Amino acid sequence: MACLGALLLAACGGSAAPAAPASGLGQAGATASSASAAAGSAAAKPSGQGVTVRVGGLGGTPDRGFWVGEDKGYYAEQGITLDLAVYKSFSEMLPLLATGKIDVGAGGISPGFFNALLSGVNVKIVSDASLVAEPPPGKHMSYGLMVRSDLKDQVKRVADMKGRTIAVNGTQGIGQVQLDAILHTDGLKNEDVDVQAIPFPDAFGALSNKKIDGALQVEPFVTLGIQQNVAFPLLDLAKAMPNSPAQWVFYSTEFITNNPDAGKRFLVAYTKAMRLVEDGFFKNKGRDEVVQLYIKHTQAKDPRSYDEQTPTENEVNANVNRQAVEQAQEYFVSHGWQKSKVDVNQVVDASFGDYVRQVLGTYK
Repeated sequence: MACLGALLLAACGGSAAPAAPASGLGQAGATASSASAAAGSAAAKPSGQGVTVRVGGLGGTPDRGFWVGEDKGYYAEQGITLDLAVYKSFSEMLPLLATGKIDVGAGGISPGFFNALLSGVNVKIVSDASLVAEPPPGKHMSYGLMVRSDLKDQVKRVADMKGRTIAVNGTQGIGQVQLDAILHTDGLKNEDVDVQAIPFPDAFGALSNKKIDGALQVEPFVTLGIQQNVAFPLLDLAKAMPNSPAQWVFYSTEFITNNPDAGKRFLVAYTKAMRLVEDGFFKNKGRDEVVQLYIKHTQAKDPRSYDEQTPTENEVNANVNRQAVEQAQEYFVSHGWQKSKVDVNQVVDASFGDYVRQVLGTYK
């Protein structure tokens, strides 16, 4: 299970500058010929020329499909070089996707996304990424509501958060939908608390400094909060929104139209990376290698912490849960953030996922 809401920007407002370049990505490109030599099977070999794909990410665990695929050479196999920049939220990427300034983005859907579609922008969801799932037996949640440790005697249940300050990764987006679902489990709603838009890493610091009372947090911040006695888990999002996606992969229309072959190859590499992570954390296959990749690219640097962490569930078949897309926009419309509903068939392009399953088969 996992992550990521988004802040609302104007649908096609001006461009947003990336917060920081992602270290180590986009530095070692591969030509189509070298990629073909490295490909693991004939079906997975690139069918087009080497290409650089401009990607927007959120950093850390949410971007595992990027940095795992880069380090393992999956993108190079497909003749793809990543040019990755990290943004604070998906809403920063949306204008760039809308204008073709980046090709791929990953994050949470928001009213801005749907309003952009209503305004004529044609960005597409091509795959789910992170999924909300209950933890294995004996494990704590991987994403949900964390509350400051010094409030443990005062906050025993979700209803005790009434009137308190809670951070989500972005207001008026999927994070707020998720928080509302959690609050509804105990008779509250978003209007009953003070919702603040604070990115996951900053929210951990705000909990530490007692500037907020609670936060929706994702791994590794859930485990770090417990280990450092900063915060405790109050409710797992999987209890409120079981089996729904919390993050998606988006393509710009320009990328889909001008280089569909690269779009297919990109999603093959991305899905291979997600499968490697799934194998490592859920099947104990190559786990040590996956842990080292996480140590390299996330804030959790202690290998022992991965024995405590609950891994994020991954979409490993490049599917899109259309019902979840419908539910999100119903919430946005009902709150007046989205002008009207969009036909889900205009939102999703399943053809790239179809290609992934043809090449890689169905993961079981």
